[in-house]
Amino acid sequence: MEMDQRAKQRIIVAVGVFAILTVTAVTVYRAEKSDVSKKDSTDQADVETAAEYSFLTGPQLKEKIRKEQVQLVDLRSPEEFGLEHIIDSVNVRLGDLETSPSLDSGKETVLIGAANVDEIDAAIANLKKRGVGSVHILQGGFVDWKSIGERT
Repeated sequence: MEMDQRAKQRIIVAVGVFAILTVTAVTVYRAEKSDVSKKDSTDQADVETAAEYSFLTGPQLKEKIRKEQVQLVDLRSPEEFGLEHIIDSVNVRLGDLETSPSLDSGKETVLIGAANVDEIDAAIANLKKRGVGSVHILQGGFVDWKSIGERT
């Protein structure tokens, strides 16, 4: 009889442990699945937003620079710009884009060094207010420009 009681207790403990492990596994699985779906929806939003922009590859930009068709606007901090930058680019902080005297509204503009989609949106909006018609983004940014062997 005492053995039956101990066996029942062990079974109850085993079932309890199994239930706890099952709940934990399901919770972790749901959390991971939720994170993945959030990431997928964020990535999708970035792709949809990015599709609205005009991108230039490094070689395309190089050709436009050679033909003197563009102005390069580097949005990075003055410290980063001071360390290295694309030759002939101007360093203009996001908040100064509308009023910077170093920008020519009549030229195509290529943005470099935007930190994220929000900064790109704000920069384009500021440039459009200023009357700049054509704004492009350097695909891959400053890092990719350097990776194709261009001088800084």
